[in-house]
Amino acid sequence: MRKVLVITFGVLLLVTPFAEDAFAQRGGDGGLPAADIQLTCRESEKSLKAIFGESTAVTYDGCITQEQAAREQLVKDWASYAAADRQRCAIPKQYMPSYVEWLTCFEMARDVRRIRLDQLNPKK
Repeated sequence: MRKVLVITFGVLLLVTPFAEDAFAQRGGDGGLPAADIQLTCRESEKSLKAIFGESTAVTYDGCITQEQAAREQLVKDWASYAAADRQRCAIPKQYMPSYVEWLTCFEMARDVRRIRLDQLNPKK
């Protein structure tokens, strides 16, 4: 389902105007930036229904549930993420904010590092 949401938000970038009010500022403590997931999920559902009709399986409630789960995971693992990944992945003012997208970015960065490390140190 995460892949569907990543694709969903990619579509939103094309069809939803940039919404400055959707973004919260980074906290002064350097923690996880806040995202207005209610707005993100409302806009997501609205845009997908406009594109695919009422038969779309993506709903506001499903989006909120996934965003909350992704946020919980991000909060849990925040200290373990590299500073460079935090700056690259969790940018609340650059696009429609989504904890699911941010989590996917962190996972992809981790996986790329593992692949590169495996290539440098092949197992015999």
